[in-house]
Amino acid sequence: MTAESDPSLVPAETRFPFNAGAIFAEASRIVFRILPRAILPVAAAVGLGFFATYIVMEAFPLSHRWEFLGAAAHPAVAVGASAALTALPTRDAQRGKRSPFRARLAAALRGVLTGLPLGTAAGIALLVGAAAFFEEIDVLPALPVIGLALWIAAALAVAAPDAALEGSGFRAFARSARLTRGYRWQILAILAVATVLVLVGTSAAAVVAVLIDLYVSVRVDDISVFAMIALLSAPFYAFGGVLVALVHRRLLEIKEGRVAETDPSVFD
Repeated sequence: MTAESDPSLVPAETRFPFNAGAIFAEASRIVFRILPRAILPVAAAVGLGFFATYIVMEAFPLSHRWEFLGAAAHPAVAVGASAALTALPTRDAQRGKRSPFRARLAAALRGVLTGLPLGTAAGIALLVGAAAFFEEIDVLPALPVIGLALWIAAALAVAAPDAALEGSGFRAFARSARLTRGYRWQILAILAVATVLVLVGTSAAAVVAVLIDLYVSVRVDDISVFAMIALLSAPFYAFGGVLVALVHRRLLEIKEGRVAETDPSVFD
């Protein structure tokens, strides 16, 4: 029997190439379909992150530059949480179905803890790299920290959607390390672009929120400003989460030959 007569004999890497451009195109299509039911959970997660950052800065006064660096690292952490919140809606969009709220909540709870290492590692890499760039710390000692944090972020990139959709619990870390092996540079590139988009979106949302605060006759407090920023920037975080979910799906196709349209999940 040959590959021509039996497509299953064709290597999965040939049948399902890791095409970053196709992943971005599919994410752009899916994010608008899932946004109505994903925007509020993602905005809530982002808002909690902003509030936690605010509390830490109030408790531990830092220089304005370090406050800026800490705020800049927050989006990377929030993308990890968004990956858990958008995992099942992304799968549903690929399969042309809609899971009930209870299933979406269960998937999010399954994946949220396993998504934090990805976001935290990416945030540390961003924070240390930016601090070295602004000469807050020496460059040479920062390089190993940045390298290790980036490796962790790439290796654990798909732990959140794996835990959310496969029910793998903390085994998702080992599964993610196996699935991402051989594709970590491509995954880092996707995460880098996603982080830049989130930073741009968050900055634009912050400008809009400040303008509303300045020109609307009713004054708003800091918490309300954070809430506005979270809601306005939620689509960008959702896009980052969808990207991570699609990377997970593509790796399952490559490594395990599982196609989204016919692949059963723990919620079926």
